Amino acid sequence: TWVRREADAAGGAAEGRAADDDSDDKADTPAEPSASLVPVPRAPLKPGLGFVLRHRGGSLDGHFYSASECVALETPEDGVWRLAMQTTEAGVGYMVIPGSEHSEVEMWPEDENGAVRCRMIGGAAVMSRIYRWRSGLLAKLTRGADTMLEAVEEEAKRRAAPSKKS
Repeated sequence: TWVRREADAAGGAAEGRAADDDSDDKADTPAEPSASLVPVPRAPLKPGLGFVLRHRGGSLDGHFYSASECVALETPEDGVWRLAMQTTEAGVGYMVIPGSEHSEVEMWPEDENGAVRCRMIGGAAVMSRIYRWRSGLLAKLTRGADTMLEAVEEEAKRRAAPSKKS
């Protein structure tokens, strides 16, 4: 299910740990995304829509991890497709400063062999270099990017495979 952000009655962001909240207190980390994120029916992704990520497996299984919003989506007829996402909220176990994570995926048209070249670009801020080193943050983020690109590849293969109808 996609989500979109709604402003509260005063016109500002609703409650919850939002991107501009620089609180470092883990006790303040929400178990769920803020009420300003409302589910919307599944439709093609577009700027303003986003999704909520949850932990899978382990002691945090099912807990809120983060919410991200599509900030750019370009799908020209010819040329490179570009998807840009911005993290807007963070939950327990989120590894970087909430709101600082930005990622882009670029996909080139199929080459003569049917291969699609993808590139992922991203960045985020952390509280300190020591945290980055000690937590193995770079390796964790790299594994996450690899997993996402593998999922894109699997979905592309699934869609390209001839359907088996009975």
